[in-house]
Amino acid sequence: MCVHISAESMYIGVVLFGGAILLLIVLLLIHVLVLPLPKPILRSLVLRSSDWILTDDLQLEPGAVGVVRRAGRRFAALLIEYSLIRQYQARGAEHRRVEMGGHLNYVLDEITRLNYLMVSQNSVKHPAASWRVFLSGIGYCDQLNGVAAMLLAKKFSSSQTVDIIDPSTAESHTIGRVWSSDYNDWLYFDCFLDEEVIVFRKVQSEPPQILARRKTPWTTPPPTVSPDHRAMLGRFYNQAERGVILNEYTASFGRYLGRRVRIGIRKRTLIPAWSKRVSMSGSIRRDQAMHGQGSSDVGLRDYLEARLEHILGSPSRAALLYAKVGRIDVPGSAFPIAQLVKASNLFSQELISIAGNHQTQGSVLK
Repeated sequence: MCVHISAESMYIGVVLFGGAILLLIVLLLIHVLVLPLPKPILRSLVLRSSDWILTDDLQLEPGAVGVVRRAGRRFAALLIEYSLIRQYQARGAEHRRVEMGGHLNYVLDEITRLNYLMVSQNSVKHPAASWRVFLSGIGYCDQLNGVAAMLLAKKFSSSQTVDIIDPSTAESHTIGRVWSSDYNDWLYFDCFLDEEVIVFRKVQSEPPQILARRKTPWTTPPPTVSPDHRAMLGRFYNQAERGVILNEYTASFGRYLGRRVRIGIRKRTLIPAWSKRVSMSGSIRRDQAMHGQGSSDVGLRDYLEARLEHILGSPSRAALLYAKVGRIDVPGSAFPIAQLVKASNLFSQELISIAGNHQTQGSVLK
């Protein structure tokens, strides 16, 4: 028996099939732009990207292919960081509602927890690099406070990083701020210091009003801030309301990406402002930033896996992986692996120390 299919029926079938594929692509795109990537996909993407995701994404390869590759990698890395932050935020979110302690306590609690997952250039000296800091675990003031602002954007209508210049030295420092309806004002915060986090208000010409400062939960004391450094911070905070908005974050990746594209088109650049300035934490210039960087990716995959376990909730496994990376013997000039080895030792010692406060080290790290 022969079944005859008319050309019209075949055409309708092709249109319906094409429409279904298009709808699937649209739904997938909406999911990527609005919702964080699921944890299994996040893990797979991060580990499959270990050969490039912790390199400096401002390094431009020659030719059109290099430009397209860099743009694609920057997009993917930013999507991964946004998703990772949202997945971290979702973990235990029921215990961290704004209503429980008001905006001040919420900001203070969140940046304190975040400070425990990252260390600054003060603890691990490294050249400035435009990597995704929630993955690298080490960074400068604009990067660490940028991660905090990205996290807080989920709860606050406006979450920004602000670049402040000290007129007496021409040096700059970046802090974060969120608009609080509790205070009908900006709450400024700084989690760049490894030893403490600070939240304050700044009203016109009045001195900064420190609302809260909290020691970070590190059991191994981080480097202390010198009196000169504290005096410099005071001068920066005193100029907070005159700072320039460096970046503004949104709750979803899609909205943030759209905003960055609009700004990039208007300014004809998507290069972060930090690459054009000197940071208060060190005057390492861009021509020195990649000094000693080799092509070896030894330990990078293990380090990224340790970061994923640390952030997403398996500290015992993270401690083991950090310890493994910490045993790698590399020259101090081998950026970035030398810095990641040092960070691994800090994180592993801290996780083991915390575990030891609850039960024996051996039973925790099995």
